[in-house]
Amino acid sequence: MKPAFQSVDHPRVTPSISVVGAAQCLEFICKVFGGEVVDRYDGPDGALLHSEVRVGDSLLMVSEPFGGTAFPGALYIYAPDVDAACAHAVKLGAKALDAPEDQFSGQRIGRVLDPWGNRWSIATQKEHVSREEVRRRFESWMKDQKR
Repeated sequence: MKPAFQSVDHPRVTPSISVVGAAQCLEFICKVFGGEVVDRYDGPDGALLHSEVRVGDSLLMVSEPFGGTAFPGALYIYAPDVDAACAHAVKLGAKALDAPEDQFSGQRIGRVLDPWGNRWSIATQKEHVSREEVRRRFESWMKDQKR
């Protein structure tokens, strides 16, 4: 039985972004990350008032700003091929922030800024690393950093 404070159809925490041009942003998410729109409500003027897009096992709400205030997000997303996802995002208008690079965590991560102001950290898990090994690698990495 689901707790009363949680929707039957939604995870307990569901991120939401509100951007001018939400319909185009929703299309970008579908094209770059394989999103599937599961719910959508357009206003009489065609503005995207509310939508829900499923990407893998996650749900993201996307809408036009209410009251004129946009709130883009910073999102971390796993993709089968970070290099291809970053390149595709850039092809569709995103700005490359950080080229994909292998990390001490066993992930390969790249970052892009989409045309609506959302920052996407895109990752592919290349190597499964224990928490203890990640900690060891982190400490080694920190010693190499110039401050």
